[in-house]
Amino acid sequence: MGFHTADAEPGGDSAIWGYLYQGAETMTRRCSLVIEGVSMGYSAYVPELPTILVTGRSVEELTARAAEAIRLYREACLVLKR
Repeated sequence: MGFHTADAEPGGDSAIWGYLYQGAETMTRRCSLVIEGVSMGYSAYVPELPTILVTGRSVEELTARAAEAIRLYREACLVLKR
């Protein structure tokens, strides 16, 4: 199984994430990452996956944590389907 992320949209406050599954077929899904910032750091959530909420001190840390959270979410879904 592979994982790919896309960069944030220029001038926007959200990033578009894509994740790629490789198995019998290859399928790509996309979801939004809504980023909110305050003076102490950032938080973000994925509207399409309501259980994902991440925080970070920088946008880079935040997006890395979001990518990991999405990966773990997808892995858990695959395990639960077995």
